Amino acid sequence: MDYNKEVPFQHVVPKGKFDPGAEETPYVDPFKSNMALQQMEQRRRDDDEKSMREMDEKKMKKLKVKDLPKAINLLNKTDNFDALGLVTQIKLKAPQISNDELDEIAKYNKKFKEPLSKRGGATKALLGEMT
Repeated sequence: MDYNKEVPFQHVVPKGKFDPGAEETPYVDPFKSNMALQQMEQRRRDDDEKSMREMDEKKMKKLKVKDLPKAINLLNKTDNFDALGLVTQIKLKAPQISNDELDEIAKYNKKFKEPLSKRGGATKALLGEMT
């Protein structure tokens, strides 16, 4: 079988009861087929938001040059998170270990700062040739 000339396992679709006519095959406009989706939808929301942000920044720069106290007041109004209720206090669980117990652990760590292999014969025997 020559694979360049024939398609292996090709099945010819049998003719159906109804033959699709020319009205069912859509006409494709070559100009519209090459048009990007963005061109069809026109402006995008993120582009609009970006341009609005840039305009706001320019307005704030001009306001800072002309009237600095007014610009500072505007910034303080927009950055007031307490009024919006966004800043809340963190509620943590009670600690499981008290400060006294932490001090005892620190003393214990200072006491046994030397490596296990140097402490005694029992630990040397247990460690074996790991050291």
